Amino acid sequence: MAVHTQPIESQPEFDDLPPLTAEDRAFLRVVRPLIGIYQLFALPRHMYRSHRRPRGKPPRPATTADWHPPAAERVYLEDTERALSSLGFGSARREVAQVSSTTRAYFIHLFNPTTRDLATIIVGIIPRRFTQTLVGFRTWWEDGRQTVTSNNEEAELCASLHWPRNLDVRTLPGVEDVRRLYSVHRARCAERVGHAPLGSGWDDSVNSPTELLRRMSDEIDRRLVESGLFRVENDEFLRLTVKGAILISWSRLQPFAWYLAWRGRRRTAAALKRHSDS
Repeated sequence: MAVHTQPIESQPEFDDLPPLTAEDRAFLRVVRPLIGIYQLFALPRHMYRSHRRPRGKPPRPATTADWHPPAAERVYLEDTERALSSLGFGSARREVAQVSSTTRAYFIHLFNPTTRDLATIIVGIIPRRFTQTLVGFRTWWEDGRQTVTSNNEEAELCASLHWPRNLDVRTLPGVEDVRRLYSVHRARCAERVGHAPLGSGWDDSVNSPTELLRRMSDEIDRRLVESGLFRVENDEFLRLTVKGAILISWSRLQPFAWYLAWRGRRRTAAALKRHSDS
C-alpha cells in the first residue's frame, strides 16, 4: 500500500503556528532522532490504551452519495479499474468503510470469470495526514488455501503471526504496474498444479467473493487473538495486547520501518527476476 504523506506543516497540529522558517526545519531535523527514540517507548503505550479493531463490520456497498473520493484518488481508482478491465476482470463492486471519525476507505472489487481471481483496489484517506493506495489479487482454492499477491508497502514485524495458516501471502512493494503485478499472481497460481480455484462469481450462493471475503475476515480475527496480538474486548471490537502494541507500533518507527522496507525491496526484486526468468 503506497503511502503519500502530507508535509508536516500542512498537518492539523501546525494550524495555529506561523509558517516554518529555515531555522525551524533545521531544528526539526536535529531533534527528529530524539523524538524517534522517545516514540519507541511512548507509541506502544499510546496504542495499547487507544487502538482497537472493529469486529464483524465489513465495508458496506457504496451508494452514489457514499462515493466521493477526492479528485486525485478518484483518478487513481478509475485508471486502475480500467487497467483491470483490460485484463479480463468484470464489472466492479464498490464499497466504503468509515474506519474512524476521520479515516475513510474506498474499495473496488472486480472478479475475473476465466481465472476466478478477485482483484481489489483500496484507497484509505486520513484528511491532511496521508493517503494509502493498494492493489491486490486473491484466489481461493477448493483445498482451503488462499493465494494473495499485492503491492502493500505497510509491512509489519512478525507479520506471519496474524496470517491464518491457510493464507499464502506475497507482498511486492513498489510494483505499481497492475499488469505486471497480476502476471506474478498468475505465475504463483500456476504453481498450484492439481488444485482448482473456488467460487464461480458474484451469483454463487455459497462461495461468492462477498461470502469468501467475509469468511476470511472472520479467520483473520480469530488468528489475531490466537497469536496474542489482540484480545477480545466485546462483540464489536478487538483490543491490542502489549505484545501487539509493541510489534505494530515499532513496525512504523525507525530503524524497524527502514529494515522492513529494505526486505520488501529485496522481495520484490527477487519475485520480478524469478518471473522474468521463467
